[in-house]
Amino acid sequence: MSGVTDAPGQGAGITAELGFGPVGSTPDASWLWLPAVFNVDVGNNDEYVVWMTTYLPAGSYHYTYRYQFAGDGDWYVASERGTATIIQNCGAVPAENAAWGSVKAMY
Repeated sequence: MSGVTDAPGQGAGITAELGFGPVGSTPDASWLWLPAVFNVDVGNNDEYVVWMTTYLPAGSYHYTYRYQFAGDGDWYVASERGTATIIQNCGAVPAENAAWGSVKAMY
């Protein structure tokens, strides 16, 4: 964001979140959104990261980041999306009992 993220350090007023949702879904309020923190400057951009321990059941999920500038009610969703595959359930959420809505409600 010109004038905000191009200076050294974190750009003032930026909120970033990492979101997960069912494969094939569109990022929206139904996704699980986790707060991200500033990591480093990358050229004129700020990089944000989420250090997380996830309790999502084994399976595949789409993920992306979204950003909001202070005073702006809109979220800007990154055009890049990826797929994360959880290959082993940690046991906190039994995969056979966890529907997406109940997993999201735990957070």
